Amino acid sequence: QLLAGLPPGAHLVASDDNILFVLLYLRHVEGLRPDLDLVAQGVGEMTRAPLHFDPDSSRLYFTHHPNWNLPELAVVPAGLAFQIVRRGAEPERAALVPTALAGESDPRVPQDYLTQNLVGEFHYMLGLNAQASDPAAAEREFRAAAAAAPDNDVLFYNLGLVYARDGRWGEALAAFTRSQEINPRHLASGDRPRAADRIDEARAALARRR
Repeated sequence: QLLAGLPPGAHLVASDDNILFVLLYLRHVEGLRPDLDLVAQGVGEMTRAPLHFDPDSSRLYFTHHPNWNLPELAVVPAGLAFQIVRRGAEPERAALVPTALAGESDPRVPQDYLTQNLVGEFHYMLGLNAQASDPAAAEREFRAAAAAAPDNDVLFYNLGLVYARDGRWGEALAAFTRSQEINPRHLASGDRPRAADRIDEARAALARRR
């Protein structure tokens, strides 16, 4: 569904073993979407050349938020991926995404850790897409994501960031705390964030409200 939602000729930067290896299999073994430029990020010790693109003509997507903080570019949810657009420009309309994954509620599908994370990431992305137009639907999706992947430290950290941006510091604190319980060390990310640091920020924000 992620591949099907991308426009022709798009560039997709993929990371996280849970998603990257699935995409590599679908692309190179099953032969799906040969028109896409699949950029594998973080495979072994491979070093890639710096990424260059034209935001006005290149259709660049990421499977995970790249955590860029560039004034001229915006990272926006587009279906099941994040699109990079020039700030202020209208993002490309994503293909219609179903409200549930095929087999998500099928008891015959093994609910192992990988499956849980894929389902959780799916609902998290649905929540991000719904935030601007339907906050209630976004909240339902975020809760579905947390229920689907209760042991995914990165998911709960990202949910904490979402709640923090909305000023919902109680929910942010709960999400960051759960992330810290799962993994008290640095998260698997390029900038090596720690949930403990965000917990302190959330507690400080709540204290200022009292």
